[in-house]
Amino acid sequence: VSLSLLKVNLTLSGYSQYTLSFTNTFPRRYGNEVFTYNGMTSEAPYNTSIAYFNGTYVPAMIWRGEVKGLTAFSSFNLQIDAQFTNIEFFGVNGSVIGDLDNSYVSSYFSHNGFLFNLTINNVESHMKLVINPNAEYGKAKVSSMISVSNIPVVIEITDKGVESTAEVQLYHQVVVIEPAMLVSVNVNGYGEYVTVFPNGTAEYVRIASPSYVNVTNITLNSNHYTAQVVKVNSTISGYIVFNVSLLKNETFVVFKQTSNGMVQLNPNDYFIYNGKIIVFDDPSTTYYIVYGYKPSIQTPFTNVEILMIAVVVLVII
Repeated sequence: VSLSLLKVNLTLSGYSQYTLSFTNTFPRRYGNEVFTYNGMTSEAPYNTSIAYFNGTYVPAMIWRGEVKGLTAFSSFNLQIDAQFTNIEFFGVNGSVIGDLDNSYVSSYFSHNGFLFNLTINNVESHMKLVINPNAEYGKAKVSSMISVSNIPVVIEITDKGVESTAEVQLYHQVVVIEPAMLVSVNVNGYGEYVTVFPNGTAEYVRIASPSYVNVTNITLNSNHYTAQVVKVNSTISGYIVFNVSLLKNETFVVFKQTSNGMVQLNPNDYFIYNGKIIVFDDPSTTYYIVYGYKPSIQTPFTNVEILMIAVVVLVII
């Protein structure tokens, strides 16, 4: 009896996909992300962007990586291709509001045997969504891209505050012909002040360290006030920001010395932050912080009596 043995070809295909939502840690912003699959690793750099999150667009950082593996012998062949994407979303003050981790893995295995051939194709897709329920985010009104020490940073002005891929130290609305937002951000220890305008453009603001602050008696409209006289570097061009310690716990007005006399600054261009008076301006060389003075129409003062008291305070931002 003669029998012919037929060679069998066996193919198995599998597909699985699931979504998880749970609390977990987030990747470190502005750092490379390491992806691992079956002992193989891939290090992916970051990109800054704007991404869609729960009905609105927010600042985001994106990491993409790929791992490939190949093992081949005379009788079998194994190929693996794993692709990873991680998106981190940022809200008000640069807080992390969510993280999406997505992976796609395809593998191919073939074996040439004496009696049969075996082929396995496998595809896996995994998605992990991590949400921070305590973080706040809003509807974007203005978006801008800046650079902090050559590091790209996304800033968004929203109805809830300022969002950014960087850490937001402070923000305050100022007036430069039109309302704009003064923002201080920090990336890996590097800080920067910028002014973001309604059209999305941004201008860098230089930090001016006053050389000294004199405590002074000043007379305005026949009334006597206590004031601080602040002198800053006149060589700085563009917008500046400086701070001085709050002298008295009462209302105050900031003036600057011009060729036409003393001009009152817009009240939006100075504010108190952590016990300091922060002043934003297109710079002059001399400023007066007058305590107890009630704001009035911004009219230059040409005749001002100033009695200097020799008290000098060094101020460093």
